[in-house]
Amino acid sequence: MKDHLRPGFVSLPDDEAPWWPAHIVIGQRWNGWAIPGFARETAQQIADYLNALSDDGNTRCEWVGDDLYVTENKGTEDEYRERAGPDDGLYWIGAYSWCWYEKEAS
Repeated sequence: MKDHLRPGFVSLPDDEAPWWPAHIVIGQRWNGWAIPGFARETAQQIADYLNALSDDGNTRCEWVGDDLYVTENKGTEDEYRERAGPDDGLYWIGAYSWCWYEKEAS
């Protein structure tokens, strides 16, 4: 693991959201929230979870080869698509833009 990252677990502010293993940026927050990166397998689980939640298609995750793209506000004038990785071997889903709760790895 890179020396600016530490292991931990993160979840979204949804009572049903699971806790996913993450590599969390040390000493930096986004508006007080964790900045997590994810291994490929975990990124797939999160993408599947988000796609299942988005019956209306508002937030969608799409794989193009090994690249993961996250589209928010799909089909609106505020639609925004972002490549979430891989960068440095990790997928940065919602990094620097989503509220990620965190707990320490045990």
